[in-house]
Amino acid sequence: MPRNVNKKRKRSTKDSKEDENQSKLVGFKTSIVSSKVNPELETSDLKPVKSTDDSEQLLKTLHSFDLDHTFGPCSEISRSQRLERAKKFGIAVDLNLENLINKHCGDVNSNISVSIIDKLMKHYAD
Repeated sequence: MPRNVNKKRKRSTKDSKEDENQSKLVGFKTSIVSSKVNPELETSDLKPVKSTDDSEQLLKTLHSFDLDHTFGPCSEISRSQRLERAKKFGIAVDLNLENLINKHCGDVNSNISVSIIDKLMKHYAD
């Protein structure tokens, strides 16, 4: 029998406020994912989009929003609904990101309103 079988795994210590916010969003606490990765990188990804020619930058920013677990789960919900839900829970939202989503993702039925996760799930389901 291996030597380390009976040893307990040490859990990482987290700020209790982070745990509270995470449990409000998804209904349970998680010890796998931390709520803040690197604030400097987050703000660099959320630069405002200047024109429709910057559609690649727009999609990159929206994809980073989709994959940011701080705002809660992103499947089966539009980007604007997810943003509103995060604001209800008191999660700080970057003003540039909020304006971008309100401008481009206001229509729930539009293609750009759907998260990248839902698009991938639909692609593989068909």
